[in-house]
Amino acid sequence: MVRGALVCVLFACSVARAAPHQPVELARWDDPTGIVTASGPELVVHTTTTIAALPRAGGPARTLVTLDDEIYDLVADDARVYWIAHKGDAIWSMDRKKGGAPRRLVAAPRHMLSTLAIAAGTLVYQEHDDAVSIVAIDRDGSHRRVLAKALLAPTPHVVVDREVYYGARSQVWMVALAGGAPRVLATETAKVTVELRDPVRRDRVIGTREELAPITVVAADNAAVYFAGPKGARRLARSGGAWTDFAPGIPQFYVQDARAWFTREGTRLLRIPKAGGTTEILAVAAGPIGTLALDDKAVYFNVGGALLRLDLE
Repeated sequence: MVRGALVCVLFACSVARAAPHQPVELARWDDPTGIVTASGPELVVHTTTTIAALPRAGGPARTLVTLDDEIYDLVADDARVYWIAHKGDAIWSMDRKKGGAPRRLVAAPRHMLSTLAIAAGTLVYQEHDDAVSIVAIDRDGSHRRVLAKALLAPTPHVVVDREVYYGARSQVWMVALAGGAPRVLATETAKVTVELRDPVRRDRVIGTREELAPITVVAADNAAVYFAGPKGARRLARSGGAWTDFAPGIPQFYVQDARAWFTREGTRLLRIPKAGGTTEILAVAAGPIGTLALDDKAVYFNVGGALLRLDLE
């Protein structure tokens, strides 16, 4: 559903069913690509071209803006919403409470922008050219700084406590949100076999070689960094050091609270305890589950054009 989405959830671990509540439908749109952001007093929802605010308990949606362009990577703080435009070369912002005319914060006509995130009053995104740079700006569009550059196929980055974490090739990296030299936290030790192709006839395989496996997923919380490669997910202290195994397979870490990560596997909504143990099935939806959002009481997700809330207690 979202540009830049990573691998599917491929759990090899056992799962247990948990049924604290049944999902409740809050709203429904004709557009099946509705996305949810749960920060501040309301949910922020967008379809392909419309951004709206919705009470957490349900009720009429309040349209903030309808655009003639497609919306990607919507994020929000308590004051404003931010997104990347359809062509991928601009970042826009608008008032979350009043709506009104959007303001263009970044224009990069010769680049593709992706992976927009916000933390500590700072926007962080990836800028694609021949290689990829991770760039930060203040939320008013000022004070642009390149945090990392010349990256080949990096993972989407995450921002926690003024630190940015990302995977590049077979390594997990950290760089300060204020800038400075990136630092390697871990290197994947598993290897994969890759094909070597004729430089002229690219459809002709001329041999193979082994190389370190790429990092495919990176996530972080207040204490640890989580990353995944071909041997499953691992957990690593944010200061670095030795990692421990966290979960088999390759989970996509979507949203979290202090005790667990929440993710999806097709039609199943899953909770992965951070302390270890069995992954729980929280709900089975009528169709594939899209983006997740979380507050201190419930997890929100979309199925087709329906926005659902599942109370956790």
